[in-house]
Amino acid sequence: MYASLGIREGRHVVMFDSLAEFVETVTNYTMRPEYEARRQAIVRRAQALAFKKFTWAHVAGRLEDALFEAQRKFALR
Repeated sequence: MYASLGIREGRHVVMFDSLAEFVETVTNYTMRPEYEARRQAIVRRAQALAFKKFTWAHVAGRLEDALFEAQRKFALR
């Protein structure tokens, strides 16, 4: 689902499938020192990805492209 955005589970984000898994994940990453290095690495990679792919300039360019494409398709009708 998020692969098209370049987001990878365990690399840029931590996913969960249930409320119990959410609670366990939050507990692990916030309360257990052995998860700290992993948590920091995920945060650094997620931040780097965001600065690379999701700046306002990047998103605005994609939005502009989509609007021009919609305008072109509408004009063809």
